[in-house]
Amino acid sequence: MNPINPARAEQCAWRDVQNGWKLLYGDFDRLGVSVEWHDFQTERPLDWGSSFHPQSIEFCLNLQGRGAVGRKDEMRGDYVPGSSGYYSVANQPVAASRVAHDRHRFVTLEFSRSHLQKQLAESEGDLDPQMRAAIFPEKETSVVSQPRLMSAQERDVVAGLTHPPVPKVAQVLWYQS
Repeated sequence: MNPINPARAEQCAWRDVQNGWKLLYGDFDRLGVSVEWHDFQTERPLDWGSSFHPQSIEFCLNLQGRGAVGRKDEMRGDYVPGSSGYYSVANQPVAASRVAHDRHRFVTLEFSRSHLQKQLAESEGDLDPQMRAAIFPEKETSVVSQPRLMSAQERDVVAGLTHPPVPKVAQVLWYQS
């Protein structure tokens, strides 16, 4: 049996909305981080969970459209327009769907767990307990936050990510910072 190629699985997840998915920065497999813009509408519900990477933490800043994230037996994480949240994927898939006929517009910031562990090792104790459990798990489990309404600052982050305030030649450095 062949193992699933995560990069290929993510491409397959967005094949029905190819023009509605855009990599803004990064390379999840090579750098441990990717920033992605999504803007699409579908006739059928979309299995959004098939785009999630194993051993990752993903933040979703949802401008428009409705979706849900969670275990198949307990869907939670209802994304409504103007909400944000995160989900941590262990080795087992996490169920997620996007509602048919809605226009979906959202940014995802996707990090490998190992990347965040390196970046946040010095401040592990300062993290919110649920976020700490997602990044530095004592036991490998998936974590799904309850989405909340986005703040004005989070909306500004989305605007900056989708329209960086620097020339194209400087965007890689801007995203890295």
